Amino acid sequence: MKYGYSINIKWKDDPHLYAVWYKMLDRCYNTNHVRYNAYKNVTVCDRWLCFDYFVEDAVKIEGWDRNKFINKQIQLDKDIKQQNKTIKVYSVDTCMWVDKQINNKYQYSHLTQKFIAVTPNGELQEYDSINQCARENKLPPGSISRILHGKRKSIYGWTFFYK
Repeated sequence: MKYGYSINIKWKDDPHLYAVWYKMLDRCYNTNHVRYNAYKNVTVCDRWLCFDYFVEDAVKIEGWDRNKFINKQIQLDKDIKQQNKTIKVYSVDTCMWVDKQINNKYQYSHLTQKFIAVTPNGELQEYDSINQCARENKLPPGSISRILHGKRKSIYGWTFFYK
C-alpha cells in the first residue's frame, strides 16, 4: 500500500468509495500529484487515514445518497463548509456530498487565479476555472493544470498561462 495505512475492508468491497478515499489522500500527500500544490493547505483527519473508518463515516456525511453515489452524481466536497479557512481538513464534520456542478463551482475557490488560454488559432480567452475551460473546449483538465504549472507545453495546439 502506497501510504502504509491500515485497511481491513478490501477495496473490492466498494471500489468507487475506495477511489474517492485514495484520490483524496493522493492529492493531499503525494508531492508528485499534479494538483498537490493546490492541496498543500489541506489535510485528512487522522481517522480517515484508515479506509475502514472512511467507509464507516461516508454514510454519515451530509448529502449522502447511495444511489446518486453509485451513479457518480455526487462527489465529496471539503470547500463549502470551510469557505473562509486557509487550512482545510477532510473529515466527517467538514465535508459534504454534493453534485458535480456544485463541487466544480467551489473547487479551488480559495485559489481562483485567472489564466489565459491560447487557442490553436492564436486567439486569447480568459478563464478563472480550469474545469470551465476544459468543459467548454473539450480538453482534459489535468493537462491544462500541467501546462499552467510548467509540466507540459501544450495539448491539441492549446497553451495556457497565468495572468
